Amino acid sequence: MRVLDAYCGTGTIGICAAAGSNEVQVTGVEQVRGAVSCAKRNAAANGVSDRCEFIRADATQYLVKAAKAGEHFDVIIMDPPRAGSTPEFLSAVANITPERVVYVSCNAVTQARDLEVLRTQGYRMERLTPVDMFPHTKHVETVALLERTR
Repeated sequence: MRVLDAYCGTGTIGICAAAGSNEVQVTGVEQVRGAVSCAKRNAAANGVSDRCEFIRADATQYLVKAAKAGEHFDVIIMDPPRAGSTPEFLSAVANITPERVVYVSCNAVTQARDLEVLRTQGYRMERLTPVDMFPHTKHVETVALLERTR
């Protein structure tokens, strides 16, 4: 199973996916050089560096190029910044046609906007889970699981 971990930071989510199954191959994409270095070290420390590749690139540019090249991912995990994703990234998701999209967000407003775009492109939200990582603040992370309908 090919998994794209877009906006991966230090690779935590993709590394957890790889550690959960020997069948998972993860490509993590992050534009911050130091975070990519940390992701590579984290994968090695967790014994999954043979199944995790981390690339320093802009997530939108990477995915648009991958879609044009005909690449396929079974699952796309995305954890964009507070501003949300880009229309180009979301369009490329639809072109790659993963069976599942996992959208992690720290901004419910931009996540709702992006989820509506993905809905119009053939994805249905199966589950939405709030995660209170910062108790006693107004901030809540949300994790949405989407499945392809077409």
